[in-house]
Amino acid sequence: MTDETTKKNRLLLPEARAFQAHFKAILLKKGISQADVARLSGITEPMVSHFISGSRRPDFSTLLKLAKGLEISLDELTGIDREKKD
Repeated sequence: MTDETTKKNRLLLPEARAFQAHFKAILLKKGISQADVARLSGITEPMVSHFISGSRRPDFSTLLKLAKGLEISLDELTGIDREKKD
């Protein structure tokens, strides 16, 4: 990680860093590229790049498009653990 990337990541809210890391992990797990995500979700490739870099967070309508395109739930996309803990 470069110094510039490290500085930028420090400026992100914890929620943005969490989404950024989780989104990257989903793409790696599915083995799909930024271009694939953009095509499947109907959003632009630069927008996907912003989400991966953490420079932007998706709004709700974009989250819906991403979840539909990736064929996953919003909970899975956002990393929400819906299992009850006892």
